Amino acid sequence: MALFVFGMHVGIEYTACAWKESSRNSCELSSCLWRNSSGLESTETPTIAILTFDMILESFGYEADTQIHENNIDKLLVFSDFIRKIFCDGPTVKNEVIAENGQIVSSEELMTKILQFLLTKYPQSLQEYPILYVLTVPSTTKDQVGACKFMEQVAKKAGMENVLVIPEEVAVFRFCREPSILSKESDPKRTQCIILECNDESIKCSVVEEIKEKSFQVTYEYFSQNSFFGEIQKNFENIFVNIFGKGVFEDYIRENRLEYNHLVNDLRRKIYLTQENRNVIIRLPIGLTDAVNNVDDKEIITSAIRQSVYANCISCVNQSILRISPDLFQNLFLKVRANMVEVLQDCLNSSRQLKMGTVTIILMGNLARCRILQDTIKYAFPSHYTVVTDDPNFVVVKGAVLFGQMQSKGADKDMPVLEYNVSSPAQCFVEHTECRQNAVGGDTNSTTTSNDDVTKEVDNKDDNKEKKTGSKSKTKCNIL
Repeated sequence: MALFVFGMHVGIEYTACAWKESSRNSCELSSCLWRNSSGLESTETPTIAILTFDMILESFGYEADTQIHENNIDKLLVFSDFIRKIFCDGPTVKNEVIAENGQIVSSEELMTKILQFLLTKYPQSLQEYPILYVLTVPSTTKDQVGACKFMEQVAKKAGMENVLVIPEEVAVFRFCREPSILSKESDPKRTQCIILECNDESIKCSVVEEIKEKSFQVTYEYFSQNSFFGEIQKNFENIFVNIFGKGVFEDYIRENRLEYNHLVNDLRRKIYLTQENRNVIIRLPIGLTDAVNNVDDKEIITSAIRQSVYANCISCVNQSILRISPDLFQNLFLKVRANMVEVLQDCLNSSRQLKMGTVTIILMGNLARCRILQDTIKYAFPSHYTVVTDDPNFVVVKGAVLFGQMQSKGADKDMPVLEYNVSSPAQCFVEHTECRQNAVGGDTNSTTTSNDDVTKEVDNKDDNKEKKTGSKSKTKCNIL
């Protein structure tokens, strides 16, 4: 009888599910599709859950996100950042998590409800076959042992019999070891790589090494936590504040919250797609243009831009569209780019083995989609090979499925009992200093930023950086 592998990635920001028959050798697999508020389908959905006070799951993913934006959450429990709170907020996995209304619930019960919901996404026609469930835990957790045990316990409580739990970076590494993914520039014989995870709230660098078949060693080097997307969003908002005034823009946000959320989503799309040398087009929200329009001055927005510090880098089309210059848009990313380069450089400097030859750098996480950030890494480390997958979030669940396929090869007709061992001492987390430069504002002639500027910024910080406390001893996590 065929054995199927069902992968579940409940990430800090996004969730995805995928499956395939373990005997199939190709990288192709089936996945669950989620429909967003615009009617478009995606292979991932936001990790947001809404439950009743009786702990009945009301909605999850895009449906929950829409329900929140429509403010239809009276007498309900909303959880929008619970994975980070459960797995990454302390030295151990949290037994309880707080909803946005202050209600405290059991972490195990919440996760059980979510995994039971995700189980319904597995095709009914395949449920007669034996299934190996492969789940992931966040790579930024400080307690890999506890996180894996907790997730396995929750999965079995949700109804999964045969469960394997692995860290996210192991799943990514497994996916990128596929012959169809490896590039000519990468060395297939080299069993070690660096995984740079770039999320909205953190940047983390891990070294993953394949010790032998079905065995990986994960070394955690550096971790920088900050609200990186929040920093980009704040810098973006400062543009509007400088043009329209703080009071006008704050009133607009308060009175047009849903429209403002669409503006932020448009910014996120531009972050992912914009290249370094391209102008960025932002359509002004109707609520904002209505707030500043004046019958006596039909070009009031153009006039406001000309009188601001952005006169040379922003133009207005038809009083409804902003055209932002590439230099100004890149300045939104200044701190994020410098942090990425610094974290990666510290990782490379910490290992003599990594300094030898070309290293494969795999980008994952939400912000890894950003082309500007991708180019920053390629430019800062030209002697190394950078892997950028089509979907840095979905690659985690793909790797989880492939890892499960690798583990189940040679299995008997009955489902094998899989044993694995995770050993991890205390990890070394290093908080990186912030860039001294502002991302936007001031004289526009002095805000132009290039990859050279980012690299110089990191070099200068090396001279002034305070001595880091704590040991740089490597943390090993063996998945057998």
